[in-house]
Amino acid sequence: MDNQVSNLRRKWRRCAKVIDSAILDEIRVDKVVFDNYRRILAANPRIQKPATFHQWVMGNYGSTLVLQVRRLADDNPRSYSVRRLTGSVLQNHKLISRRAFLRSHRPQDRSYAKRMWLEYAEPSNPEVLPRSICERDLQVLKEVAARATRLVDRDIAHLDRRRRARKLPYDEIFDALEAQAALAAKYADLVGYRMPGTIMNGAYGEDWVRLFEEPWVIPQSD
Repeated sequence: MDNQVSNLRRKWRRCAKVIDSAILDEIRVDKVVFDNYRRILAANPRIQKPATFHQWVMGNYGSTLVLQVRRLADDNPRSYSVRRLTGSVLQNHKLISRRAFLRSHRPQDRSYAKRMWLEYAEPSNPEVLPRSICERDLQVLKEVAARATRLVDRDIAHLDRRRRARKLPYDEIFDALEAQAALAAKYADLVGYRMPGTIMNGAYGEDWVRLFEEPWVIPQSD
């Protein structure tokens, strides 16, 4: 029994790590690039028209974002997603105990752990994570991803006959991703993996902006 519990916990931590490093980190870095691109575009009216190239960039980035929302909401048993992590914890919620959660933190971090347990499990401070908390969080995940998932299924992955023109504002997509990242961080912490609960802290090490300071079209010599 102890080996089964240990294996399950390792599986949870592996899932959390992949969500953080392979999905959310990509979203964080891409957002830094996109935000800088939009600032460059907004600051220079001379490059705003014709808008064909910019519409192409915006369209491709928007498609990528809704695909990421869909990926984090995926319930395929072979996939890594916030939905799969949360659902697995729900099925085994009694393994997430207050005692084990506090002991998983270093002594100097115990005050943080006590505070977070109250936040995760709510003020009743139960000895194990309530199933109702997981069920509520799964419903939140379903709701925040619903519109993006429909758009992917009917307009991107397939050309559905029932399709109609659908648009999602960037702010709505970012809000959905932010909610997914927050819940990913919550369940990652509960299973022993710490990660940022946001998509707003990306970092890009290369000076890619300098590419825009160079002429892109070189006239052909005769």
